[in-house]
Amino acid sequence: MYGRIYLAAALWALVLQSAVVQITAIQLSFSAFNETAGDWVAPREGHGMVTLNHSVIALFGGQEDRYMMSNDLFFFYPNLGTHGTWKSINADLTGPLPPPRYHPALTAAGKSDSILVLHGGMSEDLSALDDVWILDTSKRPMGWQSVNGSVGARWGHSLTTVSEDLVVLFGGYDGTSFYNDIRAFNLTTKQWHTPTTLSAKPFARAWHTASWVASQGALIVVGGQGQDWMRMVDVNHIVPKTKEWVAMNVVFPNLAGSETPGPRCEHYAFPYFDSIVLGGGVSNVDPDPRKYRVFKTDHWLYNVTTQTFSHLSIDNVQEIDSNDIVPVARHNDPVTTPSMAAKASRVGTSLFVVGGMDKFWLQMDTVAHLSLGSDSCEPGTVYVNATKTCEACPPGSFSFTAGATQCQHAPAGYVVKLNGGWEPEACPAGTFASDTGSVSCVPCAAETYSDPASSTCKACPTGTTTNGQTGAAQCTFVNIVYNEREVDQTVRLAMTVIAALLATLSAVIGVVAFVQRKSKVFIAASPTFLYLIALGAVLSYLAVPVRFSVSSLSCMASEWLNHIGFGLLFGSLLFKAYRVGLIFKSKPHKLMSRSPLTDRKLLMYLSILVSVLVCYLIVWTIVSPVRVDIISQTIDISHVDEYLACEQGKIQLGILGVELAILLWGVYVALRMRGTPSAYNEAQYIGLSIYNFLFVCTSLEVLQRTVVTGANIGFILYSVRIFVSVTGVIGLIFGPKLVKVGFNLSGSSTKGSDSDDNSDSEPSVSKAFGGPSTILRSGGNPVGLTRSTTSGGAAPNESLNRHGGSANVGSVLPAGAMKSAAISSQEVS
Repeated sequence: MYGRIYLAAALWALVLQSAVVQITAIQLSFSAFNETAGDWVAPREGHGMVTLNHSVIALFGGQEDRYMMSNDLFFFYPNLGTHGTWKSINADLTGPLPPPRYHPALTAAGKSDSILVLHGGMSEDLSALDDVWILDTSKRPMGWQSVNGSVGARWGHSLTTVSEDLVVLFGGYDGTSFYNDIRAFNLTTKQWHTPTTLSAKPFARAWHTASWVASQGALIVVGGQGQDWMRMVDVNHIVPKTKEWVAMNVVFPNLAGSETPGPRCEHYAFPYFDSIVLGGGVSNVDPDPRKYRVFKTDHWLYNVTTQTFSHLSIDNVQEIDSNDIVPVARHNDPVTTPSMAAKASRVGTSLFVVGGMDKFWLQMDTVAHLSLGSDSCEPGTVYVNATKTCEACPPGSFSFTAGATQCQHAPAGYVVKLNGGWEPEACPAGTFASDTGSVSCVPCAAETYSDPASSTCKACPTGTTTNGQTGAAQCTFVNIVYNEREVDQTVRLAMTVIAALLATLSAVIGVVAFVQRKSKVFIAASPTFLYLIALGAVLSYLAVPVRFSVSSLSCMASEWLNHIGFGLLFGSLLFKAYRVGLIFKSKPHKLMSRSPLTDRKLLMYLSILVSVLVCYLIVWTIVSPVRVDIISQTIDISHVDEYLACEQGKIQLGILGVELAILLWGVYVALRMRGTPSAYNEAQYIGLSIYNFLFVCTSLEVLQRTVVTGANIGFILYSVRIFVSVTGVIGLIFGPKLVKVGFNLSGSSTKGSDSDDNSDSEPSVSKAFGGPSTILRSGGNPVGLTRSTTSGGAAPNESLNRHGGSANVGSVLPAGAMKSAAISSQEVS
């Protein structure tokens, strides 16, 4: 059993050793560059400093004296001259310069880290800044470019490059509050976005460090100063879920019981393969940091894989706190002079620490050189104890530090081509290295591509190609044929003609209803509402031809016509249905207690409904009018169908929600009418109209919004939705009336004989609710519910009883409705 456990442990250790770059120890040594050549750089702290093109250090801004901010830009060439050379750059720049600032966020991105990206900082008036500046050092002439976009003013935050075109901002302080937000800035689009955090965020802080460890795919945030001005010692792994930083997780290593660097802020850090080296800064051991400060000179190695710290020893290093009265030499050697707010950048195997503030709160100007290794064997070689000599690492392996005793395999995605390699070379875009210890990068096959430092190639997305070429960095569209950005002329013309014919037919029906308004078939159905239904149908139909040519104006105009038409058509239909349902579902005593539901009242309710829709449309038009979108669909590798369409924005969902609520209320009203006597079948037609309208509108609206369609299908769906839903209402409401009027006009022998059969009319009992008096047919005997004209002047209900009306009405109406009919007729009269 123990043998199996030992074997498994050994195999696991072997896997770890081959999978990551193992860092066992680093020998550090400091030396001061007191005699750098070139332009003079004033003492400063709180500046920004990064490495450009892996060979030049850029320094920007900082505080040169108390509250004297700078916007100087210097380049430091470490290999030029005995101890390096400084060059002032501002005189060579064109255009405006960023304002002076203190504690800005600065990083280098782009190809070969040639683009400086600057954000925020404290201005000369001690306020926080929220501007973005970009400087492409590969272009001539060089000049700063100001970029729009706001993420909140702050200083003491971090800006870290995670890919050629993406940098990530974290934390900061605005003079009042500390931040823990995480933002991503795309250099290509010049836009900020906020990734979705799938876990808890790190605590708010400023003056921390954030280092991107590419081999682990994580942004490592260490230390800083947060609420109550306390320094932190925590470590946070911010791990993106996608390359574009759309979403991310935050991992919080458990450092309890392990050796840690202790709380600190304003320190420096740099990635070292799968680890981070950090040092310097200022700490505190008292709740009030202003009473006691400890300026740090210690250096630590944090292994991202094992999530552990190890102390790095440097000869002749001591910690000096702010209560120490021993004077410090002004040569500012970091070995004997701890500092805060210094900045560090790495070039090759050397780390250069510049500036900072000593324990007397004096700015420093020394450039300190930290060498990664002090043994005799140079980077790229290893010390072989058996021969007591230095031997070069073979191709595919390397040694990054001087004095190493073991060569490391190049990670997947990297190669070491020659003997004596000291740092692996990333495979360029379009190539890959799938194994560790590779000596060459392999071009990607045709129709595949890769990013830099890739271990595999990815297939080209649908509709793109490499044209059969290998080694592609990206896939592109080739020989694309674009369709016209219009709906097909034949389809558009056909829908327009149909809409025009239906609108004309609805107008003619409205005119017929007006001409026949004295016919009791139309009188009983409230002619005013019939006119409004016809008008609403005309407006709805006209929404289709208005979109004959797609533009912002035509898109918005069609929405007005469509929704106002809906309000008039369906509102009139709904209130007619409501009146019928209310009569037949009301008990006699409740019917007597109600005030008459007249046409005037219904029109008032309808005007309120339409006014709500108009107000919404006005706000919609002013705040966010409909725009025209270009919709693209990939048909095949060389064909893209592209067309114009009216935008379906979120604000449109609001008015659709209101109309859906009205339709659902209409369903409820229709259900209330299901017990209406069959003789009054207009109630049944109203119910069918409501069900048809709801089903057609909702199903086709969902289909149009969810199914990806071409220009023709989208326009057809929009048109058909209006045609079917509106025509269904017109046919069900007006069809029976037109048939009856036509039949009576052609075959009746007595004028007004249409009054003898009103099977599609609203019930006469609705007279009390505003509807005109009608004649109800029961068993072939008409029963008049009009005002009595008997010589005795009897009340209508009395006249009804004398003529046997109660028996006839009872055969059609419920007993309660019969009683209420007589009462209501008397009330109206």
